[in-house]
Amino acid sequence: MLAKHVLKELYAKTVAFGRMFFGSLFMLLFLAVTNQLGEIGKLNFEQLAWVIITSTLLFTYVFFYYTGLKYVRVSVAAALLALAQPITAILSIVFSNTTVSAMEAIGFALIIIGLVTIVGIGHFFSLGKATVKIFLAKQK
Repeated sequence: MLAKHVLKELYAKTVAFGRMFFGSLFMLLFLAVTNQLGEIGKLNFEQLAWVIITSTLLFTYVFFYYTGLKYVRVSVAAALLALAQPITAILSIVFSNTTVSAMEAIGFALIIIGLVTIVGIGHFFSLGKATVKIFLAKQK
């Protein structure tokens, strides 16, 4: 909700950069408080490459999320974010040969059903509004 209000006055890339920058500072602060800051220096080239790749993907995601949030309702954006859990599980199954329990599968199915229901109801109401507008225009 706060981001939606901030996006009225700032560009999405500014808000995304701010979130990533301050998030990074908080993570560094956490590492410092837990005496793990020195572990960063122990990362090898391959690990650093993965940090850069995942950071780039995360920044891209955050940028597009805030860009989209500028134009849609917060509830729609939140509903779409609910898809992250099943998508992550599917990617884990495909790339790491993990299995999903029956309860997890039911949970994923319920998330997808909920999302389809929310989007469907929103679409239904938008069709209803359009129909009413057409009907009222013909009455004039």
